[in-house]
Amino acid sequence: MWGICQDVSLYQENLYGYAVEYQITDRNTAVILQPVSGTETDIRNIQPLHTPPRFRYGDAAAPVSHPEQTGSIREIRWHFRNNAYYFILTVNNKRISKRYYEADLIPV
Repeated sequence: MWGICQDVSLYQENLYGYAVEYQITDRNTAVILQPVSGTETDIRNIQPLHTPPRFRYGDAAAPVSHPEQTGSIREIRWHFRNNAYYFILTVNNKRISKRYYEADLIPV
């Protein structure tokens, strides 16, 4: 399952505001699987998303407009107004500040 982490206490772990893959336990706890495995939070701190993203953390991808710029998915966020995932890439160990939506990227 995928959702948006809204647990402010997880800000230092770079989870607050990120799209996370998680699993629900029998104790109403969400165990985060991606991007940081094993972190737990109350299930009320996760806003569920109905569809998973096309790309996962660490996947190789390139912008459609610049296919020579191969990078990896560093961040997955949710754009609330557009109701869509957007991605931040790392290219040559540098964070690219441009947001890419699913249609803007091709898998490598």
